[in-house]
Amino acid sequence: MKLKFSAVLAITYLLIPSQALASGFTNYGKIKIVHQRECSTDKGFEVEFYEDHSNPDNCSNSRIIDVSCNHPAYNTIVSISMVAFTTNKKISYWLSSCENGQAKATTARIHQASE
Repeated sequence: MKLKFSAVLAITYLLIPSQALASGFTNYGKIKIVHQRECSTDKGFEVEFYEDHSNPDNCSNSRIIDVSCNHPAYNTIVSISMVAFTTNKKISYWLSSCENGQAKATTARIHQASE
């Protein structure tokens, strides 16, 4: 018996965790505060925006994102963040989940235009 494509898609949707489906980029925004936390458990590099960021995972805090100190691209994401912060450029992060109300970032991209 062959399953129709829509049935397979529906089954796949039910098997994938909802967090994986909700991931996405924040809007571009300017960084208000950077805070290096103690790099233990859920405390990593914290970035606070001036305004709410788009929040695909619906985390309770829509201004702060966190980068885990254990993330393979941690140094690169922190470097890109610091460049954006010191040059007053806009930045966007790919968010993949929430932890303690904060969105967890896994990549970063900087905006060239000085708006």
